[in-house]
Amino acid sequence: MRLFPNQITAIESLVKSVVEDQKVLDAEIKIQIDLNKKWGGRDRRYFQQACYDLVRHYELFHYIATKNQTSRLTAYLNSLVDLHIDFEKIEIENPELTFGDRYSIPENLLEIYKAQAPNAEENLKAMQKAGPIFLRINTSMTKFEDFVKSLVKAEIAHKKIEEINYGDETISLSTIELEQSTHRSKAFFELNQNCYDIQDIGSQILTTLVDFQGVNMIIEACAGNGGKTSHIIDLTRNENPLIISMDSERKKLENLVLRIAKWKNHKVVTEKANDKDIAKYTNMADLLYLDVPCTGSGTLRRQADLKYRISNSLLEEKKELQQDILKKFHPTLKAGGQLIYTTCSLFRAENDDQVDWLISQGFELKKSLYLEPSKYNGDGFFFASLIKK
Repeated sequence: MRLFPNQITAIESLVKSVVEDQKVLDAEIKIQIDLNKKWGGRDRRYFQQACYDLVRHYELFHYIATKNQTSRLTAYLNSLVDLHIDFEKIEIENPELTFGDRYSIPENLLEIYKAQAPNAEENLKAMQKAGPIFLRINTSMTKFEDFVKSLVKAEIAHKKIEEINYGDETISLSTIELEQSTHRSKAFFELNQNCYDIQDIGSQILTTLVDFQGVNMIIEACAGNGGKTSHIIDLTRNENPLIISMDSERKKLENLVLRIAKWKNHKVVTEKANDKDIAKYTNMADLLYLDVPCTGSGTLRRQADLKYRISNSLLEEKKELQQDILKKFHPTLKAGGQLIYTTCSLFRAENDDQVDWLISQGFELKKSLYLEPSKYNGDGFFFASLIKK
């Protein structure tokens, strides 16, 4: 890896803004690339890689730099071999090296995880590695085996995942794990874009766990850009239920409409998630899907910069927001209807505590599950299925 002086300056400034000022890593990288339009493709790739690695392993390189009386960036560059670092093999002969330094976990964050998350250290350790790229194959658009054959023909390295065992669950999937980014075979993935969606395997599992049998109307709160919506359409294509997809941000709903356009004659209606429109659907839904905003504490594999933004105050803010969403939406569910509550968090305050509140409001818990990064190869999630009495 070769970095020019202006790139080194940009990296040092960017990492400081992410770690100390809690800025978003991807947004800061985009700003720097937009400011340096003369950088070539390789320059941008090296720059991005260095930023990601330094933020992900910030505390470890701080330790190495202090020990060797050098800078964090120099410590990082000295560890590189062909754009790949095997952090498991970095030998540091010091028995006083803390868990936080070895796995680059800020002390305040480690305290929150230990207080809130199951198997905190094991899951933090697992999330220190970057996550793989998973594709969810749209089986109403193509046969899974046909897509696999096309990958083989295009010589794209992959692993097919048709089922996964998690605890007592055996879950059927139509998933591909890629060994390289889709950008390495851009032409192939653009040609076949209707056949797949990029989606973490854990997120795929959540929707696969839902029982859609006999469901005629689904209300999906916090629908976002349509990842869950597209998966629901694919799983229920034969039944084709009415899906009311709601979100507080109009732009996300516009993205959702574009994302699901590949399916013809679907019955998806988008609505702004305001009090008036929510009230229109009182006691109408057979299934209410609440994939609520959260701290994202299960997604450090993909968003290492979250380590510097998660705090007790953020946790309290998300808890209040979740409570507000639950209060507004649960009246839309019919008696006997199914409520699905999910987060990409491992924190009990965002998961078990919210389920306890729903139970106090007349819901019966049928099933709950933590997907822990230490127990499989995906992000951390929580799933709960409840019935409205």
